[in-house]
Amino acid sequence: DDHGQAEVYLSFDRDEAGHCFIDGTLKANASMICQRCLDATPVGLESALSVKVADGDREAEKIAQDSASELGKLEIVMCEDGEIDLLSLIEDELILSLPIVASHEDEQCSKALNALHEEISESQAKDQGSIKGLDELEKLRQVLKQNSDSGSDKE
Repeated sequence: DDHGQAEVYLSFDRDEAGHCFIDGTLKANASMICQRCLDATPVGLESALSVKVADGDREAEKIAQDSASELGKLEIVMCEDGEIDLLSLIEDELILSLPIVASHEDEQCSKALNALHEEISESQAKDQGSIKGLDELEKLRQVLKQNSDSGSDKE
């Protein structure tokens, strides 16, 4: 499904060193394929955006030097001809916030999957019952063998 809405809140400012930065939050709802039942499942997406804008490689290096304490969480975006493609930036951030594996909650997965789980459980219970039955038959065979052995000793 390629339709939907996203809530985007962005603020644009300059830091103490004069570098342009963008802060904001992104929220959207998406539909993904559940990896257990292969039906569609809704997924809520949220992301915090914090980037600094650089006009070129030199400015990007300067931003990295000026923001050395923030490097772990700092993202630098290059602008071309003084413009940034905000739609691509937002799209990339939302894609990065997608879950690795999408799935329903256990009780929400499809009825077919639940029926399959029940069938497997019943099959396992039958297998365990038949193993117990085989054990009982083995005991009976041993008792009969002992009785036949003790009966042949009398002759």
